[in-house]
Amino acid sequence: DKVVSQVTVPLIQGTLREAYETDPAAGAVAADGLVERAEGWGFGSSLIPFLSACNSTGAKLIQDNIFLNNDPFMKDGFSTVKSSLESMYSCLKITCADVGGMSTCGFGRDEQCPGFEPCIDGGAPQVVAKSCDATNKELRETRAAAIIGFILLAITTILAIVKAREAAKLKEIKYTKKVPTDV
Repeated sequence: DKVVSQVTVPLIQGTLREAYETDPAAGAVAADGLVERAEGWGFGSSLIPFLSACNSTGAKLIQDNIFLNNDPFMKDGFSTVKSSLESMYSCLKITCADVGGMSTCGFGRDEQCPGFEPCIDGGAPQVVAKSCDATNKELRETRAAAIIGFILLAITTILAIVKAREAAKLKEIKYTKKVPTDV
């Protein structure tokens, strides 16, 4: 159960990052656009089953904002998507500290991104001492689950990029009519 909940953390981080980078009111100025949309769809679509089990309305909001073919994309904005995801953290058995914020903004790309600060859990985090054996076992379980999750994410992202490129190629097709030259 803990492994599954921890696998959702990088999916949430990826969804939030791409939501931030595709929202014109957030970080879209510095982003490519199509790549971020495809990656956001890859991360977010992997999350939808988990989110639906927590809150179907919240899951629908996320899907409506990150689905690859939506127009407009990120219609409700990053802050709404972030708040919706954060409201499901306790159901997903993760914390704000697990997810964190994004600190790749500013001139040196090392400043906290505006609006992408980490949320605050309901109180100070509790420090629990664990034995090395328990910690190592948890790390092995988390790594195994994360590897499976990332493989699925990579496949999903590749398929999304291929689909986006195919859609772009279809828009570029121009039909021409051959004019007979023997007239």
